[in-house]
Amino acid sequence: MTLFTKKQAAERLGCSTVTIDKLRRLGKLPCHKIGALVKFTQEDIDEFVERSAVPAQKEA
Repeated sequence: MTLFTKKQAAERLGCSTVTIDKLRRLGKLPCHKIGALVKFTQEDIDEFVERSAVPAQKEA
């Protein structure tokens, strides 16, 4: 299992590290704490993306 830093997770999601912190605090993006370190797995990131998907809307 590969663990990513907050910066690496932000790069993978195309957002800022501030957004990663907000998502983590809201419980929307799971993380793994190792002492004071916060790490993310690819599975955590993939599951977040799947849960965040919005269904396509038909155009009128």
